[in-house]
Amino acid sequence: MKKYDVLKIIFESQHGRSAKDISGMLKTSQPNVYIYLKSLQGESLIQKSGGRYMANKTSGKLHQVFDLQAMSPGKFHMLLSPAFGKIIEKFCFSPVVARDAFSASEIRKIEKIAVPSRIVLRLSLRPVTYCLKLNEALVQSILGYHDLKPAFSVNDFRAVVE
Repeated sequence: MKKYDVLKIIFESQHGRSAKDISGMLKTSQPNVYIYLKSLQGESLIQKSGGRYMANKTSGKLHQVFDLQAMSPGKFHMLLSPAFGKIIEKFCFSPVVARDAFSASEIRKIEKIAVPSRIVLRLSLRPVTYCLKLNEALVQSILGYHDLKPAFSVNDFRAVVE
């Protein structure tokens, strides 16, 4: 998760950040920061120039990240994580998903991030069922970033909601 915190710090900086700056802001060791930076460079999201790391403006994924950042400024780095991508992938199989399809940590992420952000709709409380809100632009951006395609359409979603 810290990797995406590093990404957020770099995006918020106009002229890039050094590894030492990032290490101080996250209160973590520099070797750990270098691991995160190397990983982000491998994904072509950032580049190094003059001892500073900045956003790679030529990356296609970067534009999707900027879209997510514009739609959800405080939580966009959580939406990029592979763990959140796996949660969204489970929603892509069926318009209605029961709570027992998720682990306890996934349910926490759904309740703390996805439901308040209007990514997921809680359909009922007993038994708890959820639905991916396909009609939301944020959901479409998340699906695009994680290269996911739902097995149902917006019309199927509307039928479930009605």
